Amino acid sequence: MYLFNKNFNKNIFHLNTVPGFMNDIQSIFYKNALYHLYYLWNGDASWGGNGTEWRHLTTDDFIHFADHGVAIPKYCVGQQGDVATGSILFDKDNIAGYGTEAILGYATAFGDKQRTNLWVSLDGGYSYIPSEYNPVQDNALNLDPFRDPFVMQDNQNILIYLAESNKIGIYRSPNGKNFTYVGGIMLDGYGLIECPCLCQIAIENNPLQKKTVLFFDANGDAIDQLSTGAYYCVGHLDAGIFKQESEIKRLDKGPDFYGSRVYFPMKADDIDQRLILGWVNNWNYAQNIAYSESAGTMSLCRQLTLTADNNILMTPFFPKGITTSSIEKNSITATAKAAAEITIAADSYKLEWDIDDAHPQAGYSFTVQGNGWLVAFHYWGADKTIHVERKCTDYSGNEEFEKIRVFSLNGEDAFHVSLFVDTHTIEVFFGQGASVYTAYKVNGSTGDKVVFSTDHDITIHYTKQIITA
Repeated sequence: MYLFNKNFNKNIFHLNTVPGFMNDIQSIFYKNALYHLYYLWNGDASWGGNGTEWRHLTTDDFIHFADHGVAIPKYCVGQQGDVATGSILFDKDNIAGYGTEAILGYATAFGDKQRTNLWVSLDGGYSYIPSEYNPVQDNALNLDPFRDPFVMQDNQNILIYLAESNKIGIYRSPNGKNFTYVGGIMLDGYGLIECPCLCQIAIENNPLQKKTVLFFDANGDAIDQLSTGAYYCVGHLDAGIFKQESEIKRLDKGPDFYGSRVYFPMKADDIDQRLILGWVNNWNYAQNIAYSESAGTMSLCRQLTLTADNNILMTPFFPKGITTSSIEKNSITATAKAAAEITIAADSYKLEWDIDDAHPQAGYSFTVQGNGWLVAFHYWGADKTIHVERKCTDYSGNEEFEKIRVFSLNGEDAFHVSLFVDTHTIEVFFGQGASVYTAYKVNGSTGDKVVFSTDHDITIHYTKQIITA
């Protein structure tokens, strides 16, 4: 059951969806000076209906979005059910036979079992029709899960990377309609694997050297005990098959960055960027927390950078900047006897700070809080870890929501932090972005504050910006 309260405020610089429930981001592509993206949407969620479809948005700044309605509707493939997560491919070589302008959408169908269907767009991605060859993957072994196809081209073949429980199955087709299993990637210890995605990323400061990065989401506590989340590892492709070279790492340390998708160039005239968006929520409590009339939102768009030691850095991406009503720069001091506090008379803001600390091994804490809720970050200098606790009076006792989570900073700087808060999101970027934490924020009355505490003296040099658009 989804809980709706139309009196809740809406986001200022994150997506506000149309009424209904949203979750996974589908594909992101660039066309006619706009970024296009799809997300899963259930317009019947407010009165208990079911079935998802792909809803289409465009944007040029990832703050303001134009809604173009449903691109792939549900219940159009007989008994095969609705349309779930998938991805698209620009078939510029006409491999599937629908023309060089065709966009191919491969998506899971949920019916009596999970299958892959092919959808075809001939109008630039605004609408799709089901292929006459559906299902293109009939799931003859009745695997469950058998879902979330990521599609890519390898020479004159089409490959699908498919989430299958603790494994990603790899399938090849010469025509985009008949697929043969060619290999798999085992991912034991991460729970249910979802939403695989691959792209090439150039190594930082070395644009001619690129590596292939495998991204995937895992719906379970996994090895790190940080709840559902997004992961990645670095490798290369051998005849289209991913070969892992690095260890698997957590992309976002928070519990509420999931159902993510990467933007990468799909056509020769695309912008050469690597960007990522995630769904801000968690399946452990997504149906038990209150929303405005629209349930769910997306993260900030983040630019991805690959370091020489195979780490992904994420930094906020605002191609047209953000609009602010005020900017305040100041310094405050916290001591063992007195915490320091920054008050914010707004729901939506950016707070950035640097800390002068004569005893960096001792650590410090900062707490973001509002009316009836708080998220506290405790930095332990001895082992360079962050301990996070989240509380909300409306959801007291929800074990997964309130669970204390601990993560390493991966060598990042705990004393340079960028905090972005919107009506329903909290996103924290430590240092250069190797450690990022995303949390869903419940609605509260305007009037947040950020409190710094320590057992010694620290000076906080901060810049506060109230975001208005």
